[in-house]
Amino acid sequence: MPFVSQWIEGTDANEKKKLEEQIVELKATIVEKEKELTKTKDTIKEKDAEIDALKQEIARLQTEKEQAQQPTTPSTEQTDATRVDVVKMYETMSPKKAAEIIPQMSDQEAVHLLSKLKTDKVAAILEKMDAQNAAKYTSLLAKKANN
Repeated sequence: MPFVSQWIEGTDANEKKKLEEQIVELKATIVEKEKELTKTKDTIKEKDAEIDALKQEIARLQTEKEQAQQPTTPSTEQTDATRVDVVKMYETMSPKKAAEIIPQMSDQEAVHLLSKLKTDKVAAILEKMDAQNAAKYTSLLAKKANN
């Protein structure tokens, strides 16, 4: 009975039909998995681009940080202008007040300032200093003059 044999399990026609259905289902699954794979690859590309952008941002921020940490040195012109103003200020200041302030400065600042002042002003300031400070600054000024 050919018609009944199709409904009975184990027959060739029924087996073939089931296998064909499985093949169709598996092909559909493969197509779905390929679509998922494509989407995943696209996501990976997007994330890689995002990582690259973030790396560039990190490098830019590190550069900014390094620049911010570097001591800013004013231009020579600005520094000289400031020093000239300070020198003018000390030129007009009384020797007694200058003699009180200068020992509070660093030796380098004090010597630089004293070397820019007029000789008679320096002499008046040194006269008002105690002997120890006057000797120290005289020695430092002499060393600077020899260099």
